[in-house]
Amino acid sequence: MKRFFKTALVVLLVLALAVPAWAGESEDGLYASRLSDLARRLYDTETQPEILARFRSGESFTVAFNGPFNDVGAAMDEILRASAEAIAALELDHPELLWLNGNNDSVSGNAYALTLTVTPFFTVNWQSGGRSTYDDEAAVCAAVQEIAAEACRQGGPYEQLRYVHDWLTKHNEYNSPAASAGPERDYLPWTPLAALTDAGQPVCEGYAKAFKLICDALGYPCMLVIGRAMGGDHMWNQVRLNGQWYAVDVTFDDPTIYGVSGNVSGHESHDCFLVGANTRVDGASTFSDTHLVTGIRIPGTAFTVPPLADEAATSEGVSSLPPAPEDPAEPEQPGEPEPIRFADVDEYAYYAPAVEWAVGVGVTNGTKLNDENGKNWFSPDDTVKRGQAATFLWRAMGQPEPQTKENPFRDVVPGSYYEQAVLWAVENGITNGTGDGQFSPDAPVTRGQMLTFLWRTMGRPMETEPYEGKQWYSDAESWAYESGCLGDVAGSYSNGEPCPRCDVVYYLFQAVLLTAA
Repeated sequence: MKRFFKTALVVLLVLALAVPAWAGESEDGLYASRLSDLARRLYDTETQPEILARFRSGESFTVAFNGPFNDVGAAMDEILRASAEAIAALELDHPELLWLNGNNDSVSGNAYALTLTVTPFFTVNWQSGGRSTYDDEAAVCAAVQEIAAEACRQGGPYEQLRYVHDWLTKHNEYNSPAASAGPERDYLPWTPLAALTDAGQPVCEGYAKAFKLICDALGYPCMLVIGRAMGGDHMWNQVRLNGQWYAVDVTFDDPTIYGVSGNVSGHESHDCFLVGANTRVDGASTFSDTHLVTGIRIPGTAFTVPPLADEAATSEGVSSLPPAPEDPAEPEQPGEPEPIRFADVDEYAYYAPAVEWAVGVGVTNGTKLNDENGKNWFSPDDTVKRGQAATFLWRAMGQPEPQTKENPFRDVVPGSYYEQAVLWAVENGITNGTGDGQFSPDAPVTRGQMLTFLWRTMGRPMETEPYEGKQWYSDAESWAYESGCLGDVAGSYSNGEPCPRCDVVYYLFQAVLLTAA
């Protein structure tokens, strides 16, 4: 649907921090992958738990840029454009942030230093409607967990996604009055909250965002698609299964029939469920004929989406369950397997031995095996999520079975690829989460967090007594430097930067070497 930007200046508390280094190529199915380097750096900053916590409270944060700048005006324009793109991608990749509605930014400074102030805008319901960002996010998360847990019991991917699709069509009715009125006075129908709770009256964005959140919980790459259908602005989904992208339009499959006695629901269909570009959805027109992708979320920027498969998916064609997001390829290796060689891992790279070890002991299989050109990919520069980090660590420790089955985090979905790893990590004092009952499994893991996880796993060596200025990561950093765990990357370490895949496995490998020494 259309985007609406507000321009009122809000004076709020400012947090100053440096921009982290961009983490390289992106995660599959995220709009973050389509951002410029500068926009991606801002996006990675905004997905840090502490920044999201400030956003939820309506607080700003600042980012410093060092010059010199030959053209200050052009530099300011570039920074503002990148910030707007980063926020737009954040909204599309994280629809659980249902209260977020763009941003109002400003840039100040001179030819030698510029400062960007990012101020989030709340949608009208959270800006003046007295709603709680925390409570409504918690309600969405609880509903997603419940639906995803039941979907896991339905069989393979096709059956699981069909269950999600059918749950949404059966529990909701398209909100025609809201669509006609627009979101200016009531944005709730445009959020997943409307589709996942008792409200039950979303518009297309509400349907699509809810479907994406449940797919994310189940481990299926899913995107929100912005475009036009039936002559109006529209949003639907694309889901990746077995390397192919398929479209799902829950809104079109939940039509409201205009009868003589009023509008009637109950005419749900599967015409737009896991369809391809050439699938006929109304008896004559194909899906690509009826759905035009525009990708326009903010003026002047069009986000792209992967091309669809030609034909619709079938239950038989997508019979395998989704692997963990960081390891989408998990082929069987009968007998004594040949070592996996990755096209993007130079044999002389400092992390090459760590990658070989990680693959050999089952910590990771890389991100793509045997592509259309027969190549394997490890994606060493991809940012690691917190859920992935816990899973890597858990696998490195032999995948021990956690004794407790009690999940302390409302955002750790039962049956998710990282659930057992997180339960084990909590049980062993490796993590306490990010606060407010959350683990933030999809947030980037920072270098400081990764080293702290590892240090706690190793038994907290060289732990010191509390002292003034001591941070939660201080002992872990001291141990990493003094023990040699940082190895060849000690000079480039910064605790707040997102940690890429190459360095996560490098830290793990260095710890193993220290243990064996």
